Formats: sequence, C-alpha cells, structure tokens
Amino acid sequence: LMHLRPSLSSKTTELAGEIQAQYTFDPADWCKLIAGADFRHYRIDLDLLRPDAPGSANEGGGFLQAVLFASDSLTFTLNARYDSFQVAADQWSGRGCLVYSFLDNHALRASWGTAFRNPSYLESYMFLDYLIVMGAGIQVKGNPDLKPESISTYEAGYYGTFLKDRVSVQ
Repeated sequence: LMHLRPSLSSKTTELAGEIQAQYTFDPADWCKLIAGADFRHYRIDLDLLRPDAPGSANEGGGFLQAVLFASDSLTFTLNARYDSFQVAADQWSGRGCLVYSFLDNHALRASWGTAFRNPSYLESYMFLDYLIVMGAGIQVKGNPDLKPESISTYEAGYYGTFLKDRVSVQ
C-alpha cells in the first residue's frame, strides 16, 4: 500500500507575467551602449509545497553593456547586470571581452565572466510526504535557506576562416 500526501491530482496553478525592454544607442563613433531591464511576476499554487512557501513573487533586473572600438582591429566589451529576487538573494554579475582582429576573418579573443543560479522554487519549498507501510515513510523537503550557486569563467581562443570561408576554425 502506497499513499502520497498531498495528492498530485489536486490543485496545481502557475501564473506568470513578464516584460522586457532594451535600448541601443551610439554616443560616439568609438562606443556603443546597450541598456535593458526585465520584470517578472509569478504566482504558484501547488499542493506539494511547504506551508511557508510564498504564493507569489517578483523578480527584476537590469543591465548595461558598453562596446568600445579602440581601433579597427581591437574591441572591448564590458557588461554589468543586477538581478533582484523576492525569494532569493539579489545578485550582481558581469563580463568582459577583448577581441583582436589581426587579419580579415581571423581574430584572437579573451573573456572573463561571472554567473549565478538561484535555487529553483521546488528546491526551496517542495514538501512531499510518502507513507509507505504502517507508519514508515519518506519525506522530501525543500530548503528555503539554500544559497545561489556562482561561477567565474575565463576563456581565450582563436577564430579564423579558410578556403574562401568554406572552413572555419575555433
């Protein structure tokens, strides 16, 4: 005899709304700026959540990216982003990239970046209670105190094309 409490066949509702905006402008010949923002609202009503799970949440973020053309062959790109979360910690992330084009269709690049992943809603607030046999059971509980995962990346590479652009190498 296996019993799952709460029943997965009962109410399950997820509603979400999202808006995004982005604007690109060129303040000078040597610079391009890109700015953007987004906002998301969601409401989740699942029977398999902890009683302390928030029923709705807001998330938002914004970014600014600058592309700097130092010369015809040298480009710098810098980006910063801020994300705000109602049910997780706010986060900053950024990246930078340098591209040196030394011949037509041949370039060297180097980049650095940071990124994060917040715990999912279910990782934070899931609650399943399995009753297997005569009082013995298993519980699966989310942890609302989980911290975001983060990563820093570094990359260097080459890109080139040969044989009238029929072969590319990265």
